[in-house]
Amino acid sequence: MATLGEHKLYLKKDKGYVSLKEQLAAVVPVLDDLKCKKEERIKQYYDIRSQIEKIHSELSEHNDKADHVNSPAADEHDLSTRMLNSYQAQLSALQKDKSDRLHKVLKYVNEVHSLCGVLGIDFAKTVNGIHPSLHQNGVEQSRNISNGTLEGLDSTISNLKAERKSRIDKVLSRFLSSQCFVI
Repeated sequence: MATLGEHKLYLKKDKGYVSLKEQLAAVVPVLDDLKCKKEERIKQYYDIRSQIEKIHSELSEHNDKADHVNSPAADEHDLSTRMLNSYQAQLSALQKDKSDRLHKVLKYVNEVHSLCGVLGIDFAKTVNGIHPSLHQNGVEQSRNISNGTLEGLDSTISNLKAERKSRIDKVLSRFLSSQCFVI
C-alpha cells in the first residue's frame, strides 16, 4: 500500500471475535485489488518513462539509450500518484521542447531549401551533410532535433546567406563596371 502511496486500511474492524479464516477471507480481496492497482500503476509508469526515454534520445546528440541512467522500471519502489504526476510533468515539458525544436528544424530546413533553390545548390546534399534524417521522407520518420543539428542548420543558413550576398555583390560589381564603360 505504501508503494502505491495509499495510507488507508481497507479492513473493517469488528468488535467481536473473528476467526483467522474470516480475517484471511477479508484480506484476500483487498490484496487482489492492491495487486491490480500496482500492476496498472507499473504499466502507467512504464508507458510514461518509455515516452520520456524516447524523447530524450531524440533530443540528444547520440541516439543511445544506454546514456540514460533511469530505466523505465527503475522506480518501482515508489509508485505514488505524486511521483506519477512528477513524471507526467516531466513528459509534458519534454513534449513541448520536442515540439518547439521540430518547428525550429522545419523552419530552418525550409529556409535552407529556399536558399539552395536560389543559389542552384543541391538541397539533399546540403542537408545530408548536416544530418541524414533531415531529408528522409515520411511522416513516421524521426528527424534529429538535437542541439548539434540546430547549430548545423543555423551555420548552413549563415553560409548560404553569405554565399548569396557574395553572388549579389559580384553581379552588382560586374553591372556597375559595365555601366562605367558605356557612359
